[in-house]
Amino acid sequence: MKLFKSLLTLTFAVALSTATFAQGTGSLTASANVVQDITVDVQQNLDFGTILTGDLNGGSKSLALTSSAADSLGKFQIDFTSSNANFILSLDAPSSLSRVGTFSTGESSLPFAVTANYTENSTDPAASATSFSSGEASVTAANANGYVYVGGTLNSGAAANTYNGPYEGTITLSVYAE
Repeated sequence: MKLFKSLLTLTFAVALSTATFAQGTGSLTASANVVQDITVDVQQNLDFGTILTGDLNGGSKSLALTSSAADSLGKFQIDFTSSNANFILSLDAPSSLSRVGTFSTGESSLPFAVTANYTENSTDPAASATSFSSGEASVTAANANGYVYVGGTLNSGAAANTYNGPYEGTITLSVYAE
């Protein structure tokens, strides 16, 4: 009997020491939506050309987003890889162009204001266009290709004769699927 009591005590002690704890499980789903890359290619740089200081004496020189200025406008081509989809266009442009090289006279930067149009017309920057400047625009691409034309205004103010030499800046277009 003593052995039986010892075994019973041992069994009871083991049972207490292996108490069960509440358990739970959960599951989640990992997912991804893989889409084709959107490509943005520079077709043409924005080029104000050679400007005489006398041409700036009015305070500014503009390149409007018109078909007559298309040969000088900046132009991006966008390959959306799908049509009838919504996209966000984000344009980042400097507020001034910086002088390139070393000159003994002249301002180090030339004030610049950018303008841009999105269109699906490869030759006319104003055809069925969505206008925007630095910032974002939401567009629906009816076709797989679109174009962003970039123009702007150089604003020298009254001191046009203080600008001398070449000036440039970088304009970046980013495109995101919406």
